[in-house]
Amino acid sequence: MALAGKIEAEAEIKCSPEAMLHIFGGKAHGMPKLCGVRIPKIEVVEGDWGKHGSVRIWTYISGRRRKCRDIQRETHNRPERSTDFTGLEGDIMKFYKNYEGTLQIVERDGSNFARFTLYYEKLNDDVPAPHKYLSFLINFKKKQMPSFLAARN
Repeated sequence: MALAGKIEAEAEIKCSPEAMLHIFGGKAHGMPKLCGVRIPKIEVVEGDWGKHGSVRIWTYISGRRRKCRDIQRETHNRPERSTDFTGLEGDIMKFYKNYEGTLQIVERDGSNFARFTLYYEKLNDDVPAPHKYLSFLINFKKKQMPSFLAARN
C-alpha cells in the first residue's frame, strides 16, 4: 500500500474568488466567532494575518469532541488564486510524515469552485488517508461560509 497520496474535492462558491481566499487567509481569525464549536481558536504565532509565510496554530474539534492543535505555515499565490498550507507540527503530524494542502479557486462554465487538495505521506500503512480533514473543509465551506460572508458585509 502506498504511503503517499493526494485527495481532492470541489464545491461551488457563491462569492468572489477574492472573498473566499481572504476568508482562509487574512480573515481566518474570524472563523471562531462563527464556528467556534468546530474551530474555537486560530492564532498567528509568526508573521501577520494574510501575509505570505505566516505561521498559525489552529485549534479545532475532530471526531468525538477531541480537541486538536496543528501548526501550519500559510503561503499565498494570488495570480493562481490559491492558498497553500503546510503542516509543521501538532496532532495531525502524529499520523502523517508530510501534510500539505491547497485551496484553489477554479472557474468552470461561468461558475467558481473551491478546490481543496490534500497531499500527504502517512507514517505507516495503518494510517488512513486524510478524508475526514477534506470532509471538514468541504462542510465548512457549505455550512459556515454563508454566515461568515454575511458577517463580513
